[in-house]
Amino acid sequence: MSKPGFAGRLRTLLQFSWAAGGLIAAQSSGARQNPVPSSPPPHLTVVAQAGVERTAPDAGRHVFGRVSLLQTVRLDYTFALRNDSRTALVIDTVQTSCGCTSGLLAGKDKSAHPTIAPGETVALPVSLDLTQAHPGPFSKYVWVNALGAASPVATLEIAADLAPAVTFTPSVLNFGALAAGKGAALTLTAALDTRLLAAGRPPRLLSSNPDVEITAAPAPGPPPVSSPLPPIPASKTIRLQTYTLRLSPRARLGQVRGTVSFEPPAPGANLEGTTADRATVALKGVQALLTGQVVGSLRANPQILVFGSVVEGRTATQRITLVGVAPGALDGLKISCTLASLTARLLPTRVHAALSAAPLGTPADAALPERILEATLDGQTPPGGLQAEICITTAKGERLIVPVLGSILRAPTGK
Repeated sequence: MSKPGFAGRLRTLLQFSWAAGGLIAAQSSGARQNPVPSSPPPHLTVVAQAGVERTAPDAGRHVFGRVSLLQTVRLDYTFALRNDSRTALVIDTVQTSCGCTSGLLAGKDKSAHPTIAPGETVALPVSLDLTQAHPGPFSKYVWVNALGAASPVATLEIAADLAPAVTFTPSVLNFGALAAGKGAALTLTAALDTRLLAAGRPPRLLSSNPDVEITAAPAPGPPPVSSPLPPIPASKTIRLQTYTLRLSPRARLGQVRGTVSFEPPAPGANLEGTTADRATVALKGVQALLTGQVVGSLRANPQILVFGSVVEGRTATQRITLVGVAPGALDGLKISCTLASLTARLLPTRVHAALSAAPLGTPADAALPERILEATLDGQTPPGGLQAEICITTAKGERLIVPVLGSILRAPTGK
């Protein structure tokens, strides 16, 4: 039999190619029509129960509502999680959104990486430390992570609204710029939870600045018509108390600094709706700020003396400049320190400030007298934070207080 010619071989090759192409197309079409099902990502189902709002199969939320530190210092809630997948889940970590929240799986497996079998339900108690929360609405989160899972297998949220035990209006008391020898007065309104009252009386309001005197008004009274602050509504659970804060005419020169806050109750105090311990926790950190400036014949540049970090046992020296803004302001100065290991002295050399440091209205050919104040730590200061004051008193009795800050580090051992 004769062999096929070129045309015959070409025809046979084309027929084979068409057949192969049709087979591949058919297989591809079949693959598109019958896709292989993919496995869903692993997750834990949040079990529906009273108080849980399920926002997704693997996400749940519990809302505590309005809470108060005068009632409790901790919130607790237990979620239930179920493994609805066909494979076991090995838990890697339980992660929280902040240090005030904690969560720990409570299943049969007590190991570091517990295994949750298919169909198994485990409990996840969540605790929140309210002493670290700020007043107002907030949400905290807990994520459950499993080995081999790219994202959390469960997300839990707890929400609450922390009621403040005290609200100050205004929250910042600004006395403004005052000339030495002239006092000033401001009004402060405090809205207190009535559970803080003892025999119908609020706790004592204290000032950290000795130059600010506080007196309680007999009645709160409405704010002035021109006041930009809205009135605070009183109620059966809120007591309004108005105070007058007076800055003494003998107030120290320089910046007015400090806070006002309520004195914690004595242990075992008989309060009207809470315990002394809870009241102390609720009042911690609740304060209004004091600010302002008393301008006199003397000022410091800079206003704060900073030593920075000093190794224990070593001597350190820092300097600031005292500027006299009135004739004779630098004469007869007296200097004292609040720390035994801190001394301060005036250097004998007098210098003159640049015209840029002169107050407005100073003649162009005038200069302000200056003295250098040198402060020394003698090495006897114990380790820890350094907080002290240098008091400079003028011949007229004006007092300039220079805060002293720093940190004393422990000396290296073996050297």
